[in-house]
Amino acid sequence: MRSLFCFTRNLRLSDFPLLSQACEESDEILFVVSWRDLVRRTGHFRQQFLIESLVDLNLQLKAFSQKLYITNITLPEFILNEVNNNIQKVYIEEDVNFEEQIQFQAIQKMARSSAIHLISTKDSTLTEFEATFKLFENRNMIFTDFRKKVEKKLTLRVLKNKIEKIPKYFEPVQKEFFLDLKELQSRNSPHWTCFQGGENQGLKHLNEYFSHPENALNYKNTRNGMVRFADSTKFSPWLSLGCISPQKIYETLKDFEKVHGENESTYWIFFELLWRDYFKYYSFLNKNKIFTRSGIQNKAKNNLPKNIEFKLLKQWKTGTTGIDFIDANMIELSQTGWMSNRGRQNVASFLVHQLKVDWRLGAAYFEEMLIDYDCASNWGNWSYLAGVGTDRRDRIFNVEKQAQDYDPKKEYVKKWLRQSSGPI
Repeated sequence: MRSLFCFTRNLRLSDFPLLSQACEESDEILFVVSWRDLVRRTGHFRQQFLIESLVDLNLQLKAFSQKLYITNITLPEFILNEVNNNIQKVYIEEDVNFEEQIQFQAIQKMARSSAIHLISTKDSTLTEFEATFKLFENRNMIFTDFRKKVEKKLTLRVLKNKIEKIPKYFEPVQKEFFLDLKELQSRNSPHWTCFQGGENQGLKHLNEYFSHPENALNYKNTRNGMVRFADSTKFSPWLSLGCISPQKIYETLKDFEKVHGENESTYWIFFELLWRDYFKYYSFLNKNKIFTRSGIQNKAKNNLPKNIEFKLLKQWKTGTTGIDFIDANMIELSQTGWMSNRGRQNVASFLVHQLKVDWRLGAAYFEEMLIDYDCASNWGNWSYLAGVGTDRRDRIFNVEKQAQDYDPKKEYVKKWLRQSSGPI
């Protein structure tokens, strides 16, 4: 049987049930990923991380005498071109977000009209999707209610081992729609970052983090830190492209607890994975509503004159607001593609509630710049801060107090503003 396997945001070979199924059911298999689909609205840091992840995936496939085809057209266009290539099955991971759902529906329609068997799963969450989605009572369900329900009825899938055998590949019908990885690497100038993409690097980081017991055992106390790399887990870049699965993190956490014991900090790592899941279900349920200014609450927001809004947005982006704590965070983002969770909350609150700028402009900038951008988490968190998500309350941060609480010695501000003193 000849099959087409479409990689989306799941760039790994281990703990991937759909991939295991495809390899078991196929005699020949063509692996493809759409560069155009993955690179939309992507800045240079995330693009570099993506290329590194594709290089790693291709090298792993080569070890099985296989290869990864990278197409410069969308997946629906590619599948349409391959309809006459004697393909019986198409395997694809179904994304939960609105644009990807529209594309998936187009693929479903195409498969039906071409008599191709389409096999898909929703596997980006820690919790089993279909069972847990039933617990999401309504569009306005807040996280606390979701967490309590999930913890009472936690449904997880079994961790899958790395595949041991992959069928041989076959050639695609049309060869002109492909990109060369070396060409992509040469196009994208290297930028300094603490993160390197790919499953192998993700697993290495995961093991490194838990190999130092003090990291996980003190996570709840250090997670808001802004200077030390180990203050937070930093799993999110690899999670965002599926280089590692949330199940793998969870199982590694549980293995750690068997040796070192459970405490509030180890629970909090699980708690953060539930937050990630929550926004996946929130995005799937609320569709394109999460991208509207009034959000799912239809909460009216006043508009600034465009020229003023543009000026304020530019100051915020470039770290020239005059508020050192805000500026330091924005400079870190522009230079590394990373910002701490504490920083993200503060700069978002400042843009929305102090500068009165449309929250979607901030969310869109994060989408471009963040190396760990995840659609559901990004837009979900921004709408939450803006008070247009499931919680109607505006999340207004006192920046001066936050700076005093989380950067009392101004280590962080000094590092990124390169100054020895001055008001926060």
